[in-house]
Amino acid sequence: QEARPIWRGTLQPGKSLEIPLPILRQTPTERVLTLWWDVEGQQRMLFVPVGNPPANVASSRLNAPLSEALATLAGTYQTMIEWAPNRGEPVPTVVLDIQDATLGQALERLLVGTGYEAKATEHGWRVLPK
Repeated sequence: QEARPIWRGTLQPGKSLEIPLPILRQTPTERVLTLWWDVEGQQRMLFVPVGNPPANVASSRLNAPLSEALATLAGTYQTMIEWAPNRGEPVPTVVLDIQDATLGQALERLLVGTGYEAKATEHGWRVLPK
């Protein structure tokens, strides 16, 4: 699926930008939207779940690039995950096989050996380079 720009411009300090998430959904079966942006040359991605209440525990098996794995977990747990990829480095492929794990436990296992760490925030999780 190809990214499609929805806004270009300069953000102003102290002013917020509202993005109408419901109209961005392309199909009624999407569980997560991916938003990405650059701030002073640093890319950020935000995986935003849509539709379902958060899950406390879940089971998951996957073998995918980290970006796809994070989007999958955001959809599975219906919790926002922000990712700051390392500039100039390839996206690592990750493997995950969990049973009845919290999102924190899933992220901890997922990120072993990737050079990233996960931190809980008020609104979800952030995955940042170590």
